Amino acid sequence: SQDRLTHLRAFSDTNTVHRFQEAELKRMVWDARRALSGPAGPIEQGGQLHISEAPWLWDGVFIRGVTNLITAPPKLGKSRLLTSLFGALANGREDFLGRKLHRGEQPKFLIVGSDQPERDWAKCLKLAGLLTPDNRMWDCITALFHKGAPLHLDDEGIDTIAGYCRKHPDLIVGIDSYHACTAQLGLQEKDASFADPLLDLQEATAGYHPTIALIHHSKKGGGTRASEASRGSNALPGAVSQTITLNWCQDNAGNPLAPRDNRVKLSTEGREDMPLDMVIEQTDAGWICHGSGEEVAQAQAIQDVINKLEDRQHQALRD
Repeated sequence: SQDRLTHLRAFSDTNTVHRFQEAELKRMVWDARRALSGPAGPIEQGGQLHISEAPWLWDGVFIRGVTNLITAPPKLGKSRLLTSLFGALANGREDFLGRKLHRGEQPKFLIVGSDQPERDWAKCLKLAGLLTPDNRMWDCITALFHKGAPLHLDDEGIDTIAGYCRKHPDLIVGIDSYHACTAQLGLQEKDASFADPLLDLQEATAGYHPTIALIHHSKKGGGTRASEASRGSNALPGAVSQTITLNWCQDNAGNPLAPRDNRVKLSTEGREDMPLDMVIEQTDAGWICHGSGEEVAQAQAIQDVINKLEDRQHQALRD
């Protein structure tokens, strides 16, 4: 896919009066892709449909071999959750936060972490158990790009990621964050073209079946559904197969005297399964799961009733 610009530039230089800039040629490729990806022909009457189960990597949350979008407000723990999942897979665990892991063969990881400095990634990997005692990365991590040595989703960056995917089929690629990896491209988040670098990456790596975990910041106020929480154009969630949203269970920022609630609600929405809600929390020992969102909400409602009981009612409840 990266050769198209070279051929277009050579063609325009010899066959047209106007000299096209690279940004104009790239926009032509993107427009052509959107035109070609229009609706395909229908399945005719009596046609056979193919049904298969979703190839889960983390049951109900992450799908293998496609792009999974993670959206959340800043400083909520997106990177640590992702590296903790990588650590669970690398250590051969059968489940993570109460949900089954489908590990397969020894997994390999690529971290494109242009949003965080090296020391922050070192903390994440240390907590995930992916560093040796002398702070060397495990061999399962093929490379780590960080803020001091960033990788962007331009032509060169996409070709670099495709090279790792070619060398390690079924590679698990973590990108943190989409904004940090596309900021220098001059794209506006509100425009549909904001998702075009991701489409380029998906096309360049499609033959190697990587699992992409893409982190993006959520918009202010979030959304009523996971697919609506992503900041900017809805073209980005529309280009992925699974959306995972993280939000604080309770926001006590307006009341400094209120007890801090560190629980996080994880919600999913995608094309493969019913939406999932679960409540998790980051502790010194790692992430823990408090149960489904419905179970936690029911327990909180019961506690609210108990808190409003009078003394005699409390005594009756104890009896």
